Amino acid sequence: MSSLVDDYVNMTVRGFQRWYDSLKPRTENARVSVILLVINWVDKVTGIFRESGIDITEDTVLKVSSPGYYEKLVPLLDETPSRIVVNYLHWSFVSSMITKTTDEMRELDEKMTENDSNEQQNRSDLCIKEAEIADVVAYEYARRYFSGDVVKMTLNALDDMEEEMKIEIGESNWANKEIKDLALRRVKFIKKNIGYPDWYNNATIMENYFEKVCRFPLLAEATEDWRDFLAMGPTYFENSLSFQRYYKLKELRLLKHKDAAKSWIVDPLTINAFYLSESNSITVPLANLQKPFFSKNQPNTINYALTGYLLAHELHHPFDELKRLFNERGEEISWPEAMTKQYYKSVQCFVDQYDNYTLNGTPSGPKVKNYGNQTFDENMPDTMGLKTAFKAYKRREIMNGVPELKLPGLGMFDNDQLFFLSSANVRIPLWCETRDSEAIVTEAKLDMHSIGRLRCIGALSNNQDFAETFSCPLGSPMNPKKKCNIWKI
Repeated sequence: MSSLVDDYVNMTVRGFQRWYDSLKPRTENARVSVILLVINWVDKVTGIFRESGIDITEDTVLKVSSPGYYEKLVPLLDETPSRIVVNYLHWSFVSSMITKTTDEMRELDEKMTENDSNEQQNRSDLCIKEAEIADVVAYEYARRYFSGDVVKMTLNALDDMEEEMKIEIGESNWANKEIKDLALRRVKFIKKNIGYPDWYNNATIMENYFEKVCRFPLLAEATEDWRDFLAMGPTYFENSLSFQRYYKLKELRLLKHKDAAKSWIVDPLTINAFYLSESNSITVPLANLQKPFFSKNQPNTINYALTGYLLAHELHHPFDELKRLFNERGEEISWPEAMTKQYYKSVQCFVDQYDNYTLNGTPSGPKVKNYGNQTFDENMPDTMGLKTAFKAYKRREIMNGVPELKLPGLGMFDNDQLFFLSSANVRIPLWCETRDSEAIVTEAKLDMHSIGRLRCIGALSNNQDFAETFSCPLGSPMNPKKKCNIWKI
């Protein structure tokens, strides 16, 4: 399997400049001046941070996440007419702000992006979204409805999953002691951010959340650093520009905080969970911890199948192709060559599985070239996450000492069957839609996730517990003889 992404590379600002300068145009007939190819990254990087009030030097270490991008940038600039480059830069800005201008421009944007102009967004919803008061809304929601019991339940679920992952790692038939110990440490020391950031507990901070929003005339009277203020003007367009500038500068200034890596990367109203390899942390926003996804008043059959599955998926990202190259402290590492080869043997099972799927489920249906490679980093956590979530649910059932309550009207299914039926709801109804083959292919080509239907059947068909629960014949599509497991070959 070829590499899906470039490795992270650490280098100083000066070192990055030298490396970029060493890249040579790859075409014989350059269409643009060499001046366009020479980019002074030192000035640009230090200048951006200087504007935010942060001084960095040429010796500051950068984490370059996609060096391959810059390797391709040089020949692309070389072969692209300068007029196109300039127009692209201008359009990148204009297109991002076009909806902030006039009704006429918004209508043009809707036609260009093929959005249905008949489906107008509610004005109040639009204003709330544009005002970016998610933290304030989340704070009020947490204060009124979010309980410590839910946090405890979530931590219990994560503990159950971690115990099952330890068993799975320990039973690997290809990983040596070094790799097993590394994996076990990453599981053991994973940091858990549940619900909302700790600073929500400080009522004073929230009460003063908008204290530094002021009108332009008042900005000149400010005695503090002007970058701390969000200056509001007389027009919506000006305010949109000011708002984007304010938050970008605020983001850049996180560099001076040692714990910036621990900051929440999303607001608590986001329905998703996230794993960060740099901090070895999982973040579970409170939006996931409410009905129908998670509740102390509904059976764990549902809790573990919905939100539990989501969390278990994230817990397995430390073992995808890129993130496996970090340790429990978020430091980059390398694997022994022999173990890397064994790892890719298990990876190949997933690649072959998803390469063999057609997008619409018919034998002659459309396919995407190298689809298994493209989507592996999400397919593997889907399969392993489902396996772990089910085992964790059964573990919690044993610990509680009594079977989970059944849902009214669904007595024809036992709890294990309900678990797998519910797990499919994570992947399908949230994106329930009818699309033609062309739209499916377009989505599939652009997304690192498999389409929803394949995420569902792919993970389920790799699950022995599912096959036994529904008595699927061995060798049938949903109970193949060969099942993929990242820890087995």
